[in-house]
Amino acid sequence: MGNTKGSVAIFPFDPKSKGIEEAKSGRIDAVGYGDAQFVYEGSPAQTPAAGESLERKSLTTDTENNSDDFVIDGNPSPEKASN
Repeated sequence: MGNTKGSVAIFPFDPKSKGIEEAKSGRIDAVGYGDAQFVYEGSPAQTPAAGESLERKSLTTDTENNSDDFVIDGNPSPEKASN
């Protein structure tokens, strides 16, 4: 992933087996940051600096807009969602 832009997405299929628009619309979830050019939702999130990460604001809400759904975490640490 780049330090100025990037994206990560989850697909229920191999996205290379689909056209660009079909892959974008078939994604389960995605996050893009900075000047992301591929898969992201709404507007990309801000670009985290070295040593920072992106964190979803809420595990129960997805507005389909990365700039609204993610914040920069200045002190990242691995976590898991509680079930």
